[in-house]
Amino acid sequence: MEANFDQEGLARLDELSCVGVLLEEMMQKYDVPWEDDGLDERDPNLTIDDMGEKAKIWERLELNLLPSIEEQLSCLLSPLDLHDLDTRPSPDFILTRKILSNLDKTLENNASLAISFSLRSPLPDGKHDHHMKHFKTFRSSQIRMEIRRLMGTIFSVFRRGRDFLEFYAVSIVSLNDPEVLQGVSNSRRDLPIGDIIKWYRKPDWAILQEDWLMIVTSCNTSFEYCVKIFDRPSDPTPDLNNLTINPAAVDLTVNDANIRTEGDASLREPLLGMTRLTITFVKLTRIWVKKALKMIPKGPVFELDTEINSETMKRLRNAFHCISGSLILLSQDLEQVYWRNRAISIAYRDSIHSSVLSLSEGMESCLSDLNPYLVSSRSSDNNLIESDYEEWSLTLEQEWKKAVDRLSGLIVSLEIDPEQQPEPEQL
Repeated sequence: MEANFDQEGLARLDELSCVGVLLEEMMQKYDVPWEDDGLDERDPNLTIDDMGEKAKIWERLELNLLPSIEEQLSCLLSPLDLHDLDTRPSPDFILTRKILSNLDKTLENNASLAISFSLRSPLPDGKHDHHMKHFKTFRSSQIRMEIRRLMGTIFSVFRRGRDFLEFYAVSIVSLNDPEVLQGVSNSRRDLPIGDIIKWYRKPDWAILQEDWLMIVTSCNTSFEYCVKIFDRPSDPTPDLNNLTINPAAVDLTVNDANIRTEGDASLREPLLGMTRLTITFVKLTRIWVKKALKMIPKGPVFELDTEINSETMKRLRNAFHCISGSLILLSQDLEQVYWRNRAISIAYRDSIHSSVLSLSEGMESCLSDLNPYLVSSRSSDNNLIESDYEEWSLTLEQEWKKAVDRLSGLIVSLEIDPEQQPEPEQL
């Protein structure tokens, strides 16, 4: 279709260009740092009464600025004429510029307040902020990171809007190519604004519980990678309440009748053993999460939220991450070995071995992070629970180390690509 370059058409192209420039400029703004810039010192002696200004900042973010982002982005659909995707759009670029200008101010305010809230005085010390309730440093840091991620999502909306403008400018947006229009309309739905506000309102232990339950989801993903090697459609033990450690039967029995039989047995047999052991780690980790969840103290929120500081909270939230990440990598590597069904490279074997070493280190790190709080910090009324957990964790450690040793032994038996075998030394 030829472009109509009459006076009205040129004016609309000029308006379109101005909107495009504004979008480009907005994609370069609103920087919210990932890390603490260290410009303001943290004060270990702060009290909740010192946080009046921070409370006002959060109130502005929660009640005004964050919700208004969603509203203003939604309003963009009207001037861009993207509410009805079955008709050819006829954008109002002047109104679009006006809405973007207002959104620009809102985003600048959000970025500025996010920095003030999380990085500017008064700042509690993460080792001494157990009494600071919703103003603990781990909360303000998380809010800053979430707002930074939010900005990234908004930039994706802007990029899709820019793509739409480019398509519109060359007159190729039509009913036969609705992808760009749909992209602009759908991308705004990915904004996590409601989730950010909801997260901040949660008690500390509810946040921790949510984080640990996500580890279960990650373990289930690792399990699904493993069972692709076997003829098993689903996890036979998905319910955490049914999981216990039985050292005599900790290995999950897997039907290997339908595993691929072609290829060298020198690859197949170690792969079967390694996959079974990986499933063992998955099972042990899920049992561990269940046990940790049961150790979360019960009591009024106003009491529990004064028990734990940000440094401890950070360790507890991240306690299982090394294990779950290593299980994902290991299960993915094993699945790839299965589908390739041939000798592997030395680099690939080293990658598998690295994941196994990380499982060993992750177990020790997790015990080190969890046990001091889950055991020694509990009241004397829970001596029986403490004793049970201590005995249980010793059993876990023993079974874990056995599985690591067995898995390491199987790795060295994997067949290496002959082209990568080291040449024998000449005498």
